[in-house]
Amino acid sequence: MAGGYDVRALHPDLFEGVEATSARRVVSNFGSDAHEGRQASRRDVELAVLLATKRISPHQFQDRALAELGLFGFDAPDLITGAELFDATYPDFSSTLYPLGEEGGVPVMRNAWGIRDGTMLQQVEYVLAERARDSIQTGEIAIERTYDLAHARRMHAAMFAELYPNWAGAVRPHGLVKGPHAFAQPNQIDNYWRNATEAIRNADLPALPRREFVTTAAYVYANINQAHFGREGNGRTGKLFLEQVAEITAFELDYSRIGPGLWNERSKSSRPDPGYLAVRQASLVTVFDQITVDAG
Repeated sequence: MAGGYDVRALHPDLFEGVEATSARRVVSNFGSDAHEGRQASRRDVELAVLLATKRISPHQFQDRALAELGLFGFDAPDLITGAELFDATYPDFSSTLYPLGEEGGVPVMRNAWGIRDGTMLQQVEYVLAERARDSIQTGEIAIERTYDLAHARRMHAAMFAELYPNWAGAVRPHGLVKGPHAFAQPNQIDNYWRNATEAIRNADLPALPRREFVTTAAYVYANINQAHFGREGNGRTGKLFLEQVAEITAFELDYSRIGPGLWNERSKSSRPDPGYLAVRQASLVTVFDQITVDAG
């Protein structure tokens, strides 16, 4: 999938008669989700198209998508069997997981809906986050655009607070390691975001030539990826954040134009060498060159 993941190419009939801007948004969103490991079904795409074209409301989208998972008529966590009075404190990493013995040794994220099955939780998370992301993209959920960490935290909270009120929108108070490299320590997160914010504010975004936009976007993403401020959901939040940055420019980002293998490989390569703090954004330049398209 290094060449991209395009749901319009997979299901062209679902996009017949769909206005170009809405179609591009749906396609790019599924491309972004593919980077995070989501495998979308035809029904997933159909519902996303209906939502993007306003043939169903966000509430109807959520009801229909949850019904596909066998969950019917659930609007609030207290309607779901197993839901509990949720402790929203977030002192450390382990507080975000149910006890391993309780779930047969499989880590499952503590959530306000009381879902104990990890696969089901991930599917429900995609539904709720997709509903919120679409509403952010259309302006139905207004996000103050300050192009800094606070901006990203507001988007993160909008997408994840319904399931994870303990950590959605919060800066993690613990270290985070995935693979051989550690992400920023909590006391380094602000510094990486300061780098990203200064790059955005120092650029003349409306007049930025394509090449400079690509290199700026690569640098910004490398820094916010290394910051990885949230417990989870950093990739989706970072890519949505960059979409809003791109809206000030003459360009758009189409995440469907690159597959998850190359995206994740280059994202990892952009992280600092062990023992160093500086990101290596050069590995992301060709990626952002591939996903940058003219706006309109």
